[in-house]
Amino acid sequence: AIPILPVYSGELQGRALAMKVESYGGNAEPVEDEQAELVCEAPFPSQPIYFWGDDDNMTKYKAAYFDYYKDVGKMVWRHGDYIVIHSDTGGITFWGRSDAVI
Repeated sequence: AIPILPVYSGELQGRALAMKVESYGGNAEPVEDEQAELVCEAPFPSQPIYFWGDDDNMTKYKAAYFDYYKDVGKMVWRHGDYIVIHSDTGGITFWGRSDAVI
């Protein structure tokens, strides 16, 4: 919670401290006010750093989090959730999984 910001029903009050959160639209660029992919453009505290039993090249880890945008030259962490970042409140609404993982 962010004690100095208002609370809006259904919204997280804002981006988390120490996380460069964005929502990427179809062109792999940040968008607001539309459902898009949750990404983090920089490393963050408590970010998973490897998968147990993965190979030395971290193939499974990279495929799970970093390969989605590599064809357009973006090396960002993709979580697999749809969000909306609201331009009027700065809040975030989570819409569920984008990758069919439950």
